Amino acid sequence: MYAGFWNRFAAALLDLLVLLLPVIVVPVVVALITGPKSNATAIADVSMLALVWLYFAGMECSPKQATLGKIAFGIRVVDLDGNRIGFVRASARLLAKLLSAATLGIGFLMAGLTSRKQALHDKIAGCVVVNREAPAWRFGSGGGREVTEGNRGRFPSVRGPARLEPEASAGPIRRGARGRLR
Repeated sequence: MYAGFWNRFAAALLDLLVLLLPVIVVPVVVALITGPKSNATAIADVSMLALVWLYFAGMECSPKQATLGKIAFGIRVVDLDGNRIGFVRASARLLAKLLSAATLGIGFLMAGLTSRKQALHDKIAGCVVVNREAPAWRFGSGGGREVTEGNRGRFPSVRGPARLEPEASAGPIRRGARGRLR
């Protein structure tokens, strides 16, 4: 369910490769053309920081819930209830990665040592990284999902006192064109 350290490490390496060209090559080329102390070089540097921020925060709060590296390795970022994170939380998670790095990388290594496979920046931002197929209702104490008449049969292994079983006389549950119960 939780993404392991090595999957996360490989995804981070792939993200590094994706960002390597724009983050390093573009400012160097701009500096070579305009000079290292020019306004264009400073603008290129700030633009690259914005690109990194928008790449990580934007991709992790998107419907895919993952950067390109995480998508390639089948993992995604969710909150502690298994829901998609917002842009502010994704930005906070990115800023918290600075603390993970400032601890000489120990903050990143925590992902291999904690029970929920959380790195320091995940704990600070209230996130977990999970395998793509992990359903939202499997987190914490049921992820806030209740088994009700309306969603009966959709969450077969939800733990809890109110697990409903289909009645024998009710017949099969029928779904409409959009997957809603009729």
